[in-house]
Amino acid sequence: MSESSELRRVLIVDDTPNIHDDFRKILVPETSSANSGINDLEAAMFGDAGEEHPELPHFELGHAYQGQEALQLVKDSLIADAPYQVAFVDMRMPPGWDGVETIRRLWEVDPRLQIVICTAYSDYSWKELTRSLGTSDSLIILKKPFDNIEVVQLAHALLRKWDLTRESEARVADLGATVERRTVQLQVAEERFSEAFNASPLPQCVQTLPEGRIIDVNHAYEEVMNMTREQAIGLTPETFTGMGNIEEWHKCLETLTRGESIEKVSELLDPSTQSIRHFRFFARRITIEDQPHSIWVFQEITSEVQLERQLRQSQKMEAIGQLAAGVAHDFNNVMTAVQGFTQISLERDDLAPDLRADLEQVLASGKRASALTRQLLLFSRKQVVQESILALGDILADLQPLLTKLVGSSFELKFDLPANLPAVRADQANVEQVVLNLVSNARDALGRSGRIDVAARIVEVDEATANAHAGAKPGDYICVDVTDDGPGIPPDVLPRIFDPFFTTKPVGEGTGLGLATSYGIARQHKGWLDVETAVGEGTTFSLFLPVAEIEDEPPPPDFPVTGIPSNSEELRGSERILIVEDDAVVAQLISCVLRRHGYDTTCVENGPDALKTWHDAGGFDLVFSDMVMPKGMSGTELAAELLEQRPELPIVLATGYSEALVQEAAPKELLERCTLMLKPYDIGKLLRRMRQLLDTSSE
Repeated sequence: MSESSELRRVLIVDDTPNIHDDFRKILVPETSSANSGINDLEAAMFGDAGEEHPELPHFELGHAYQGQEALQLVKDSLIADAPYQVAFVDMRMPPGWDGVETIRRLWEVDPRLQIVICTAYSDYSWKELTRSLGTSDSLIILKKPFDNIEVVQLAHALLRKWDLTRESEARVADLGATVERRTVQLQVAEERFSEAFNASPLPQCVQTLPEGRIIDVNHAYEEVMNMTREQAIGLTPETFTGMGNIEEWHKCLETLTRGESIEKVSELLDPSTQSIRHFRFFARRITIEDQPHSIWVFQEITSEVQLERQLRQSQKMEAIGQLAAGVAHDFNNVMTAVQGFTQISLERDDLAPDLRADLEQVLASGKRASALTRQLLLFSRKQVVQESILALGDILADLQPLLTKLVGSSFELKFDLPANLPAVRADQANVEQVVLNLVSNARDALGRSGRIDVAARIVEVDEATANAHAGAKPGDYICVDVTDDGPGIPPDVLPRIFDPFFTTKPVGEGTGLGLATSYGIARQHKGWLDVETAVGEGTTFSLFLPVAEIEDEPPPPDFPVTGIPSNSEELRGSERILIVEDDAVVAQLISCVLRRHGYDTTCVENGPDALKTWHDAGGFDLVFSDMVMPKGMSGTELAAELLEQRPELPIVLATGYSEALVQEAAPKELLERCTLMLKPYDIGKLLRRMRQLLDTSSE
């Protein structure tokens, strides 16, 4: 039988017949259906169905309705040399043994059996399970109701782990047997054994028992551990630099002394680089000159661990990068107005010297803020928490316009923000991200319409409540509540809402990182995130942040003043310009600048109004438009329609996003026919560019 069609044995232990039927449907489906499920899963995760997968391994299911029955099936399978590799065990199986007792009995006869606990309840905490069953990497908890794909993935992964464990034990057993045979003939075969030991590509060492003193190492050990054989011989867990938890290593030596084998993953500190390295160890007891020893085989897995961490970091930072781009857009609108009006004021000849100096400092600070925004867009994939004293009420108030745009006109968004809220010590970008995530999550839960309330309040947290949340302390907290009147969260979904990558949204519409990231941010700030929900009544997420002890903040560093716009006659004109900008302050700024230089300007707030004004006025000489606007028409869509009517029309598109994001979102052919201005823009550069466009179009 080929490997792809090998029959694998899975035991289902549950007192409910329907559960057995469910597992049968999941693990023993039609072959084409199983392969189709894997292809669909790959397409959902990676965006491309890729190549067709070979036929999946077949599962043979065994069924037991009580723990005693399961124990007998496992015993019979071992006698028949056809052991079960994986068992899905229910936690509650009245009137017989419960899940813990069943697992204990099964492992007594077959320690290799991979166990998945299936439960919809919290009868045992993980700490209680490990206290009852011991720490094991062969035990996983699966919450009911479970996802079909998750069950299939668990079955395949655990079957593969069972195979690897069997292969590893066979390898260690073979190696131990070889060592034991050769030690009997040590005096006559020492040279041959030494040659084989040193020729192994895997690092190996031999230790005394129970002390754990190294008596020999091979060449691969010297290379991997960066020490000579002479340096290694004589070392014990106490004298080996970087061993970590010494007590844990002595427990391993005690296990080996009893004649049991060891397989474990552990970390070692490399003294030469002061870096952590990850290893998988296999060890068993051997006898040398009638004395107990152990032989250890090492496999370094540092690269694999680092790749896994990089993948998790990349997925998290992608979500943070999207948030950073949105925040930067609105912030750049604000800075456009600040810098623009400051530049206009600095053009005046009658300014007092002290007032001019003050305005130059305003302009310098604005430019510095703009630089920080660009850095945020560049480095958001590696964001560092930077705490400061924050007026949370002001931050929430400043977020109102952005949140209003986020939820859209179909939803009712209300704010209840009391005055004079105490300050908190937090990273402003992170706090804003949590609020944005919670409001976005509420909007998605509502569907097409509904109400969202954002409120803040002061609460006093007692010691009992603080102890229930790791890192929290009793005292005053600010609680930010985000409430929706949607359908609520089902009880079977509620326990997993903060799990990374868990989402109830359709494939491709959610990363599953929003609530998980928000939960992590709250914990990082010594607070927490709570949820209260009722099916059919709605949901409230509550962010708790401790009130800060106010400290003096250092003054901001000086930032040089540059770029006062020119008021030269060559920048003046009389052409008619249509300004399309939904931010009234930015629109006022541009109109003011252009009118001071002789231009005739008309301002509208959105694309549909711009088209109507265009037709009513019989056209304009130049159109200046924001790219992100309300009422369903973007700046690029407006530009496309106007260029279709008048191909030679000069169009300037302004945006608070980065140029790279704009190029990703807009058609390349359209951008080549327009001029892109990034906010905040320099007034002088804006005037010069407009004058160039107008002069070119009139030629």
